Amino acid sequence: MITITIQPQNADHVQILAWAMTKLLEASDAEPAVKEDAPAKKPKAVKPAPTPTPEPTPTSAITLEEVRAKLVAYKEKGKSLKDLFETVGCANLSAVPAERYAELLANIDKS
Repeated sequence: MITITIQPQNADHVQILAWAMTKLLEASDAEPAVKEDAPAKKPKAVKPAPTPTPEPTPTSAITLEEVRAKLVAYKEKGKSLKDLFETVGCANLSAVPAERYAELLANIDKS
């Protein structure tokens, strides 16, 4: 049971409250909250979602020395290393994670 205390300020507030209570009672009379004739349903068993397996790391790892050699050749062509590092979101080679070496080398080949 719910108890509500109301202190209406004027007759309009009382009329609004009476209207709202009438609508609530009509709605509760139309559909009972609990259907007694319907049997209770058992909740379905939920199977746990399979855990995703991590993707395997490529076996042909690119070494730091390979990347440096490509960067030296790239710079000797007169191109800016700063722009190249920005393509992988880093400021310099030491900030580039080893997982992104392949992306860096691909960007060298594109330009």
